[in-house]
Amino acid sequence: MVDTLLAPGVIIAVGLLAWWVQIRVLKRRAAFDYINAHLLRPDWLGTQQSAIVELKKRPTEEHWDSIARRWAATKPTEGDVVVLGAVFPFLNHLEFAAIGLRFRTGAIDRRVYADAWGITFIQAWERAKPFIDAMHKTDRGRELLRNFEAVATSRRFRKIARWREEYSVHNLEGS
Repeated sequence: MVDTLLAPGVIIAVGLLAWWVQIRVLKRRAAFDYINAHLLRPDWLGTQQSAIVELKKRPTEEHWDSIARRWAATKPTEGDVVVLGAVFPFLNHLEFAAIGLRFRTGAIDRRVYADAWGITFIQAWERAKPFIDAMHKTDRGRELLRNFEAVATSRRFRKIARWREEYSVHNLEGS
């Protein structure tokens, strides 16, 4: 009688444990695949470098205000289009990664990603913050890149990435 009642419980427990382990393994694999397939590619590194150059040229929110206003009014100049064409693909890529990192059921394992790319991710946020803040002041950009912001500024992600204030772009020479 006890065997009859115990067997289904054991089967269910083992099945749930196997499911949980499989989810963990798949999330870790997704982190490795994402880093390998996207972040280490030469074209991505070129995109990242172009965006960083543009973000460095305009280090404060005031530098971005007029571009953000024209973008929000869908009247960017040719120069704005070049700048935004360098910055948006980079930031949208990081927003996509943040979506996978942010939610409890996300597809990308935070620990693996933060260990491999966390400091760079947070530094990218610091560089992009003036741009994003200027965009947030417009109606069109109010919700722009919120997942990226949430992950990059979270204490938990920073702890996993072993972030220290000396890594800040504001403390680096020649930043």
